[in-house]
Amino acid sequence: MITRYTLEAFNMSIKYIWQPRKGKTIYYRRRIPSFLKHHYPELKSPFITKTTGTSNLTDAHAAILTINEAVKKEWTFLQEKDKRGRNNSQILKDAQAHLQEYSITPQGEGPKPLKDELFDDLINQLPTEDRRQLYDLPTGDPYYQEFRDKLIKDNVKAHEYRSLEILREGLVLKASEYVSIYAGLKGLDNNSKQIKDITRDIKQLVEHLGDRPPHEYSRIEINSFIKARLDIGVKTGTVRRNFNSINAVFNKVNSEYEIDHLHRFNRPNIPHLGEDKKERKDFTAKELLALSEATKESNNTTDQIIGLLIDTGMRCSEAVGLACEDIVLNAQQPHLILHRNTHRRLKTKNSQRVIPLVGTSLCVAKSLSLEGDWVFNKYLDDTKEQFKTDSANNTINNRIRVILKDKSSPSSHSFRHTLATRLRDAECPESMRKEIGGWATSISEKYGSPTNLQIKAEYMEKSINY
Repeated sequence: MITRYTLEAFNMSIKYIWQPRKGKTIYYRRRIPSFLKHHYPELKSPFITKTTGTSNLTDAHAAILTINEAVKKEWTFLQEKDKRGRNNSQILKDAQAHLQEYSITPQGEGPKPLKDELFDDLINQLPTEDRRQLYDLPTGDPYYQEFRDKLIKDNVKAHEYRSLEILREGLVLKASEYVSIYAGLKGLDNNSKQIKDITRDIKQLVEHLGDRPPHEYSRIEINSFIKARLDIGVKTGTVRRNFNSINAVFNKVNSEYEIDHLHRFNRPNIPHLGEDKKERKDFTAKELLALSEATKESNNTTDQIIGLLIDTGMRCSEAVGLACEDIVLNAQQPHLILHRNTHRRLKTKNSQRVIPLVGTSLCVAKSLSLEGDWVFNKYLDDTKEQFKTDSANNTINNRIRVILKDKSSPSSHSFRHTLATRLRDAECPESMRKEIGGWATSISEKYGSPTNLQIKAEYMEKSINY
């Protein structure tokens, strides 16, 4: 509802102003959104109405604005409250927020009267018949607490029941709750590939063994989980990577939260580990030549990425996330600089490196448009502020198969292994090979210098065998 009126020399419009009769008290009146009506069962009208305490339009103006800000704040809070418990990864945060509404700490510490108030509010949510049955049982009955807890769990929201668990036992984290805490500790976005992978790994664990604190899983249970994964065809190397991920998450959070319970996820027993591994094939010289000829003069984005990978050994994600300023062509030795940026992280700290541009990769780099921020905007997801590397990788692998006319051809990742083999055959020193590929744990004092780049470029050119 908008009312127009004249204030001295100005025409003004005020929303949500309501005056039942001229000369009488002015009210703030605003329709309640349909998704919030359940919070106002006592109101018979679909509007929220509050008095301004005045019949003067000028005085009412300030009051209306103040009331409206308070209402908006209340509705924002109610919306957030309604969302609680909908997402498993948010249940812990929602439960802690619920505790704080009662002035109880996120660890479940607070005065007994406040704890009793929260507990009573949970009991009051139970259906009348359930409450009657509960009150009929003597509190000393051994069945009382079990029956009471089941009733509460079945009738309140997940985050509310979790708040009760924290109240009773203190903050004991369940496996699923580790993910969001780990993301916060590491400064990782919940939409990042690393957190998505961790979420998947722990979800598989929880689905098989239930959601419990890590130290409650026995070695026998963990072995049964490993067996179940292997039985459905998961490779032993994949199982090991999954456990490395789970172990890292549990250890990091336990360390930072000073949780002293020991879990049994380190050194998992994976039968026949590595025996099912298939060696990744290198590209042959003939295949590299075919890929080079198909891509070095192409204007197609996918072909250009393939061309960059051939003689740099980059990961697909590293190439897709290149910024225009990362490609340096006006230096004595053209090169590209790989480093973490706002839209792409690197796999490890050692992945940050400088790679000389030679051969097909140099030819492709010279043909790129380097105006703007990013080289390959096609794969940029602006809403998530990250690159769609999985999509790019699939497209690139399909394109490689088309060019080589071979459905079983090596994948884009094989460019890395192929370059490592080529450099070894060219008698490039191991330390230099590791620096080029981003595997080095330490780097030389001259790393990145013009001389260092020139020497690497000579080895890389010598390795070109197609």
